[in-house]
Amino acid sequence: MSFGREALKKTLEQLKKNVFSHIESLLELSKSHAEKYKEMTTELKQASENIQKARDTKERLEAISKLEKIRHIQQEASFNMEMETRKSQTELMEILVLYVSALENYALEFDKTWDNLIEQIKKQREKTEETTKELRKINLSYIK
Repeated sequence: MSFGREALKKTLEQLKKNVFSHIESLLELSKSHAEKYKEMTTELKQASENIQKARDTKERLEAISKLEKIRHIQQEASFNMEMETRKSQTELMEILVLYVSALENYALEFDKTWDNLIEQIKKQREKTEETTKELRKINLSYIK
């Protein structure tokens, strides 16, 4: 194995580990976001219930104000989670592009090596044929 192919093979192995690591991170991120959304839904539900339970206008206005604050915070959190997910997905795509590029380089290096081997075999066959012809000539000269 040539140095180029060995280096490419190591690069492919590292990129493969990075791909699986990023996929695992995305799954963990998705689980984390699901938990956050569940918490946010619970907070909204609680805030809505507080509005229903309010005894007077002042309590109701305070509960509505709190609900609006929760919604605003949750919108920001939702946006941040979306951006975090997109960033992680983009990084994964970049690693996948590198992986495909390394695979292409590995294939090209393999093709070059294969072509060189075929060329060496052809040259060796020609030498063998020449040697065989020479041996036949020598053999024929002894027979005469």
